[in-house]
Amino acid sequence: MNTLKKIGTGIVWILATLLIIYVIMVGSFQQEKDQQVVAGEGYSSQMNTNQSNERIASTSTKKPTATPTKRPTSTPTKKPTPTPTPKSVGRAGAGTASKQFRLSLNATCGNYNHVGNEWSIEYYIDGKRVYNNATVTLKSGQTIEVKAVITEDDKYPDVGYATFRHTVTESELTKGFSTSFSVRVTEDRGNYRGYSCTWNVTFWFNT
Repeated sequence: MNTLKKIGTGIVWILATLLIIYVIMVGSFQQEKDQQVVAGEGYSSQMNTNQSNERIASTSTKKPTATPTKRPTSTPTKKPTPTPTPKSVGRAGAGTASKQFRLSLNATCGNYNHVGNEWSIEYYIDGKRVYNNATVTLKSGQTIEVKAVITEDDKYPDVGYATFRHTVTESELTKGFSTSFSVRVTEDRGNYRGYSCTWNVTFWFNT
């Protein structure tokens, strides 16, 4: 009986000891788990903080400062210097003084030399046809070109012409003047082919 009592008491002590060990082990294990949880939460919190900081850094990136555009300096346009218009002086060498003249026109031939018997004569000054008693205005120093065209009045007319250039002087502008030149007309067919006659033509410029 005493032996059984001792055995029971020993078992009780063993169980109590195991229980105490179990409690200690469970407490230690729970504490370690809590530390791991705390450490994990700390790491997670740190990660969240870092991510937040990165997001803040990315969203709060400093906007580049806009460089103000410099307006181009407008260069003032230089006005062109107007070219003076030359004064009209008529033909080269013409002076300012001018005078009106009355024309007398004449053409004579001493020998027709079988070229023809009937003739037409045209007179021109500077390309414009003129007639007897017509008036023209000339200037001192002006150069004119006179021309005569002499035509045989025939079925096959022979024609001759000549021009002459003359520069008016101040003295001629006061007193008047005349110009003379020759015109040759040549037969170009028939028995007298090659024969020619000479006309003397005169332009009188009367004051």
